[in-house]
Amino acid sequence: MADHKTNRPTIDEYFGMDAEEYAHSKWMARNQHETTGQAVEMLHNPDLFDGRGDEFYEDSILDLGCGTGFSSHELLESFHRVVGMDFSRDMMQHIDPEFQLNLIQADLRALPFRNKLFSTVISISAYNFVAEGAKNHNQINSQIRTALDDLSRILCSRGGVVIEFYPTKLEQDIFLKVLKSRDFSGGMMINDPNTRKEKKFLILQNKS
Repeated sequence: MADHKTNRPTIDEYFGMDAEEYAHSKWMARNQHETTGQAVEMLHNPDLFDGRGDEFYEDSILDLGCGTGFSSHELLESFHRVVGMDFSRDMMQHIDPEFQLNLIQADLRALPFRNKLFSTVISISAYNFVAEGAKNHNQINSQIRTALDDLSRILCSRGGVVIEFYPTKLEQDIFLKVLKSRDFSGGMMINDPNTRKEKKFLILQNKS
């Protein structure tokens, strides 16, 4: 059931029979392909990302929260190698094996990758759950800080990140506050603000 306070799905919708329903949703497939396409366009925009040549797109990209592979399939059109990671095995089991993805089950707050491994990361909707399980402001703050620190750790120099999500007002404020103290440039971009099509993106580049 969707969280009506934030207009985003709850984490329960990514497990069991709900995951199977998601995998067969034509609307969800269209939405994920469209959103991923927007993220790729942003990654190629020199006004958003400085000093990123073609070599960045010939390298591996991490699809953080790949789900049933809708976004990963889109990324295979632009990147040489796609690594898909998701917390839900129920979602990943619906990925078409012909996609030739490298798949890992893990939590985005504890990324199982070595330092400076990826030049590019995209995430469609997964960061809605970065504060999952937090009971108060301090816990939300701690989980967001942990996730962003781990993201910075796995990015190479000038590595680019596009995160699409629907944060609560508190989560958005914490994200932007934490980013000011981290080695990222960029910020929030809102497409179609104050409409039903509104989408929020964090556009980040590792400065180190």
